[in-house]
Amino acid sequence: MYDCYVINSSFEKKVIPCKVISMTFSFGGSNTLEPRPSEVKGLMRMVFRSLSKNKLNIEEILEKEKELFGGVNKEAVASPIWIRMTKDEKTVKDYKRLLLHDKAKNRSNGPSFYAYLPDQSFHITLTQSPYKTKARYSLEYYNNLLELSLLLGGIGRRSRRGRGCLSTEFSRSMTTTGLLQWAAERMNYYADSKEEQLYILSEDKCEIHRDASNSPELPVILKVRVGGEISDVEEFLKKVDEESHYFKKENNRNAWVTGDAGRYNKLSSPIIVTLIETKDGIYPLYIYLKLINKKYQNGGGDREYTLRDEYVDNIERGGNK
Repeated sequence: MYDCYVINSSFEKKVIPCKVISMTFSFGGSNTLEPRPSEVKGLMRMVFRSLSKNKLNIEEILEKEKELFGGVNKEAVASPIWIRMTKDEKTVKDYKRLLLHDKAKNRSNGPSFYAYLPDQSFHITLTQSPYKTKARYSLEYYNNLLELSLLLGGIGRRSRRGRGCLSTEFSRSMTTTGLLQWAAERMNYYADSKEEQLYILSEDKCEIHRDASNSPELPVILKVRVGGEISDVEEFLKKVDEESHYFKKENNRNAWVTGDAGRYNKLSSPIIVTLIETKDGIYPLYIYLKLINKKYQNGGGDREYTLRDEYVDNIERGGNK
């Protein structure tokens, strides 16, 4: 079961220094660039949900999520963890294009926004609520979940395509192989599958994977694949944008691989591109999610990852043009 301890009246805090890996477009309601703790908590919730173990129904999963982070549904529950995010006084912002492929560059109205730049610093503060809640999890439980979440995703706009990625002192102290091994252990822990080992690390392929059969009807993580080292982050993001654009253009029937913005059948992309920084350098992680959409499931749903592997292989080779 999850870590628990006796409630007390004191506040427990942990501060996690972070560094920007890729340009980060993080906006509030006023469309002003700012650190947003709600995005950090949203990422943690998404990762926790995406690690759901087999045989759990959606109601059980959402109930566990509410215990961890609070909820406002039928029974409002206060969050047991408070998250604060602050930027370094020397943090620099610049006006950057959101889309980097050639077509976006040639459009007169190509979207550009202020962004936090690589190597800028943030501090994320986790504070344990002193108030009694239905479930009680240790501060270390949340800290490890935060570290794992920052490996498996980013924050802000276009975070599914490599923007908004942050590294921590912990990730930068590990080798890539060691960090992947730690990630597999933590993924099993948060999936509550320490004994059955839901997530298996294949060191020869540098992948983490799980059996898709009998998994809940949620976009759970099925595979994590590590790419080659990145020497220029912005150039890599340009390759990602170019491949995303041309893959959809050339494979119109399979455009769902990069997401579907159709008027009546919207679909978030079932593959996430994110970046990690270890003591070995900066590397891409490709996160394969279970496809939850009847329209595309009826077509086979890419059960063998053939289309998604093709998309990733093209990026690793340098993208299409």
